[in-house]
Amino acid sequence: MNSIPHPGEQFARDEASIGENPKASICLSDDEIDRLIANNTVFGGEWLERAGRTQGTHSQTTRYEDRRGGSHTAIVVKHTNASTREKAAESVTREFTALETTWNLLGKALEGSLPKPLLVLPEYGLLVTEMLPGEPWSRILQRSLNYLTAPFRVEDVSQTARKIGVWLHRFHQATQQPALTHDRRAFEQEVSLQLEGCVRRGLSDAAAEQIRRVVFDGSRRIEGQLLPAASRHGDFTPRNVLAADDRISVVDFENFVPVDTIYEDVSKFVAFLALLKGRPGYSKRAVDSVIASFLEGYGTVEGSLVGLFSLKAALRIFAHRGARRTPKSLMLDRFYVKQLIHLGRGYARTQDLVL
Repeated sequence: MNSIPHPGEQFARDEASIGENPKASICLSDDEIDRLIANNTVFGGEWLERAGRTQGTHSQTTRYEDRRGGSHTAIVVKHTNASTREKAAESVTREFTALETTWNLLGKALEGSLPKPLLVLPEYGLLVTEMLPGEPWSRILQRSLNYLTAPFRVEDVSQTARKIGVWLHRFHQATQQPALTHDRRAFEQEVSLQLEGCVRRGLSDAAAEQIRRVVFDGSRRIEGQLLPAASRHGDFTPRNVLAADDRISVVDFENFVPVDTIYEDVSKFVAFLALLKGRPGYSKRAVDSVIASFLEGYGTVEGSLVGLFSLKAALRIFAHRGARRTPKSLMLDRFYVKQLIHLGRGYARTQDLVL
């Protein structure tokens, strides 16, 4: 692990104040992050210039480019603002290790579509990676799948979705693991936990119970079934896919898992898209086309499993973010419950790949 020169007296005072409470969270200003990066010998001095920042739920990412117009690789600095220093250090270290592991496993199979890990500073909650080109695909979907633009953009977006499916299939092929047996008990416990979160976010008890019955019935049907396995990205959604012309890149490996069923990644992506159909303004037909194209790009999957795991993934998305982005006046149950149940049952036949 790389060490860094001391970035200055002011930062020393900040470091000392943090040290008084080792469990305090790490809150760095933009200038402090600038100094930490500029003074690190890995990046060859003060040639970096801040080029933008994105604020997430538990982290912020700052983009840096070469102010001299040179050939240095642009970088992204991720600052994790977890509740404690220990959690922040654990988070950035886990993601750095995951990226190293992924690069070692994939070799050149997906080179250019994964961020190269450059530096981790656990004591500051910082992770530095190569910056990849492109715009988050979630933003492109917002512009492209509404009722006004969908008729003109759905074909292009569907082509990109197919490429994303191909990327994920290659990722799973390169990291393939022995099949896993479906653990009904663990699956149902996770669903129950997420349903509790959904109820706190606005889902009615009656709706939650209806969804629970659908999930538990599906889980019982596949008890003991062998599921194809590979490494899991952990948060494979359009937010973490970058699109630039014909190029697809995937970022944010914080929740990487070495071994899990492939349906976790596949279904997380499907669930994110399916939930868009419950939001005002999106074209349901266009979203259906995009989902079908993604699955076509990925290849062979068992339809009932895509539906079951997508419903579980949708519950997690809803529990953590859904209600916060949807005013109560929009009647969450009306928009989401029918869609969630349809999601769980919509792949009852393998050949039926559209919700």
